[in-house]
Amino acid sequence: MQPDYVIVQCGTDALAGDPCATFNWSLGGGEGSLGWCMSRILDKWQGKKLLLGGGGYNSPNAARAWAYITSIAVRELALTPLLLMSCVAGTTTGP
Repeated sequence: MQPDYVIVQCGTDALAGDPCATFNWSLGGGEGSLGWCMSRILDKWQGKKLLLGGGGYNSPNAARAWAYITSIAVRELALTPLLLMSCVAGTTTGP
């Protein structure tokens, strides 16, 4: 298969910490992580990629995941999951 375009829905509701997560997926840390999967899609799949955000019921988790995915996609920001965790540590969401 050689698609011209690949559209990837980057939902975050499978990440650890999400109230709907049953997979407890991690951002990084090796084979099978979100970072590993995104790197494979971006580096090994043919065609232009369109990454769409979506899903996730834990706003800080979603923000970290999308920032991390963006850093992988632009290949300039060397964000690590640990750095992202410390950037929003102690933040709260809601009124």
